[in-house]
Amino acid sequence: MLRKFFNGLLFGAGFAVAFIVILLIYFKFFFKSTIISTIEKNEAAISDVPDVPTLSSKFLGSTAIYTGGFLDNKIGVLSAGPGEIKGLAKSNGKPVKGLRLRLALNGKVMSQWATTNGYGEYTISVPHGQYVIDGYELDRQSANEVLSGLIYSPMHPYSSGPFIVDATRQGAGINFSFVDPIIKTTSQTSYTLNDPIIISWEPYAGAVAYIFQVYEKSGPHQSLGNTTIFAWSDRPQINDTTIDLKNYTQKLKPGHYYSYEIIAMGEDGRPISESVRAHRAYDFKIE
Repeated sequence: MLRKFFNGLLFGAGFAVAFIVILLIYFKFFFKSTIISTIEKNEAAISDVPDVPTLSSKFLGSTAIYTGGFLDNKIGVLSAGPGEIKGLAKSNGKPVKGLRLRLALNGKVMSQWATTNGYGEYTISVPHGQYVIDGYELDRQSANEVLSGLIYSPMHPYSSGPFIVDATRQGAGINFSFVDPIIKTTSQTSYTLNDPIIISWEPYAGAVAYIFQVYEKSGPHQSLGNTTIFAWSDRPQINDTTIDLKNYTQKLKPGHYYSYEIIAMGEDGRPISESVRAHRAYDFKIE
């Protein structure tokens, strides 16, 4: 009797071991091959993802600019009213349609949102009264869509003096002006003081001269700051689009990082465009 019991126990244990071995073989070959097949399919799908858009696929300027202290005093959004503040938005001289924006008013409130029409015009409804414009905000999504690759014109205003809005007078809003930026073409990102230090940019349509400035910082990820190589009134003005910086300054220092800014000047002596300022980037390093 006891012998039969042990024989049955051994038979059951052997059956259990055989069952486990079969399960292991199944998972090792069938389940593993299923996972690999799924991963391969996913990898094939991922390989078809389109290229990442370049930086020029968005608006390259700031979407909000205010006069000093406005944000500290801001108390809300002004209700719509029977009065109107009107303005224009143009890019390279042509009307901008579909730009959504609002104005900062009287040091305290934001206006209602408005959207430019096919003529580039926007109209903001306000209560009758006296107003001062203290800046503005652009809707980021609409700016990226209709101002792709553009910057503000250097002569673009962002505030106004006082004006009255009533039943007979509408307010003059900001006339927004956007242009193509100056494109830098410098390719070398590291120099020694024994090298020519070459910076360059593409010629800009309508420019008769260029003014440039160089900013210095001690680390690659620091904000650009206000440490400049040239005093503001002493910025060099030139006609070329490629220069050796060593012909203009001996102030560059090893271990420091530099960004340069170009402003294109028109025939009337006024700026018509400038390069894009990247606050946490740099153009070259001095080894």
